[in-house]
Amino acid sequence: METLSSKLTQIEKLKGTLWIVPSSEVLSNKINSPKEANQMFGVNLAVTGSLQFLNNLYRLNINLVDAVNLRQLNSSVIDIKESDIASLQDKSVIKLLEMLHIEMDESVSDLISSGGTSKPEAYAYYLQAKGYLQRYENIENVDEAINLFSLAVDSDSLYSLAYAGLGESYWRKYEITKNTNLVNSALKESKQAFKIDSLLIPVSVTLGMIFSGTGKYDEAIVEFRRALKIEPNHAQANRELAKTYELMGKENEAEKIFKRAIQIKPNYWAGYNDLGVHYYKNGNYDNAIEQFKMVIKLTPDNYRGYNNLGGIYYMLEKWGDARDMFEKSLEIKKSYNIYSNLGTLYFIEKNYEDAALTYEEALKLNDKNYLTWGNLAAAYSEVPAKKSKALETYKQAIKIAEEQVKINPKDPDLISNLASYYADIGDEDKSLNLLKKSLLIAPENVQVIFRAATIYEKLGNRDQSLHWIEDAIKKGYSQSDIENQPELKELIADARYKVLVKQDND
Repeated sequence: METLSSKLTQIEKLKGTLWIVPSSEVLSNKINSPKEANQMFGVNLAVTGSLQFLNNLYRLNINLVDAVNLRQLNSSVIDIKESDIASLQDKSVIKLLEMLHIEMDESVSDLISSGGTSKPEAYAYYLQAKGYLQRYENIENVDEAINLFSLAVDSDSLYSLAYAGLGESYWRKYEITKNTNLVNSALKESKQAFKIDSLLIPVSVTLGMIFSGTGKYDEAIVEFRRALKIEPNHAQANRELAKTYELMGKENEAEKIFKRAIQIKPNYWAGYNDLGVHYYKNGNYDNAIEQFKMVIKLTPDNYRGYNNLGGIYYMLEKWGDARDMFEKSLEIKKSYNIYSNLGTLYFIEKNYEDAALTYEEALKLNDKNYLTWGNLAAAYSEVPAKKSKALETYKQAIKIAEEQVKINPKDPDLISNLASYYADIGDEDKSLNLLKKSLLIAPENVQVIFRAATIYEKLGNRDQSLHWIEDAIKKGYSQSDIENQPELKELIADARYKVLVKQDND
């Protein structure tokens, strides 16, 4: 599956009418049928099949299915001797191209053969490793992938895709364990993959993602642009480049590239989702609504579209609409971030007990998210029977966020949230130092600006809090959200706040 999707993705640039949903998107959304693929991604064709082992033969069955009408259009069977399994990847791609009526020429042949191996044992290890890495949320699977990818590169020291897989495996293990030593291993193996074959787009994109995730934004941009030089219309490379610019506070550049990614694949929901999140971060709620509605239009069963749209309705004080969207999202899939959003809705309605319970449900699904811990601490602070638990919960949020800062010391949202948690526990020096750093990185990020106001209020500096509140409102931040935050209730009662709100409304 990985081979077929990645090879076809590379052929996109040669055959302009073809575009492929990455296998990572299929797996992360647990798509198990052509019907689900059509509902989630809007595709009109799906490939299904199976791999069997029969008397020293590998048999690959491939089916081409009309994902709209659910009819099988074509099928093929490929038999390969066990000793020749390394040739299966090329033959399977060629056979699928024939089924799709895509003409083979020299340029297509070169793309199909790139990045592979001629050694059967290396390919066998690689296939097994990719299988384990599909479920990378399980650390035992990641460890197995690391072991098998290592055996693959030991068998073929020039197997670039195996090095890339090894680098990704180390990065996934870091994401689970937060062991910062693993980041160096991820970079080392990914760079080795690039050294062997610098023309493999997945290698450059993976390197770019690691660089971006570690705050090495300039290096990330180099990798994304290298991939785009080979394939200018590579949607994932464009989206990841835009996200990097966003992290750097270059909002205009990010918006342009997000829009470019949509132009490349106008029927793909992820581009609209990314642009919608970008608008949300900058307080442009009307445009964000437009993008998330497109996500739902293209993929009516996409829980993320409903969840994100609910978040915008929340910011606009449309509580009923927000609740409808969150509940619709939960009907499709139970997710920690949906529970977290519902908890925030309860919080804003001053139903702190239910907010705390809902945040606790979110943490049962993912206890590695510092935001959920911070939100839970805020809810505990407003429940008399649980107030004593708030301090330790804030410290847990700080612990997780600090580990993240070690990896990416330039993420403005992460840094400003950490600054807020230090203000909650009364550490003024750390709070202000981190806040100033986040504002320097992203001076136009309205979420960061709002956090500046709350931090100064927590630290007793009303003048500065009013200054940043005024700036947040001017940049489009929700006045309703401001006025429903319990830590800002004394600021809201200040006559100066009423004056600046009146001036802004006038």
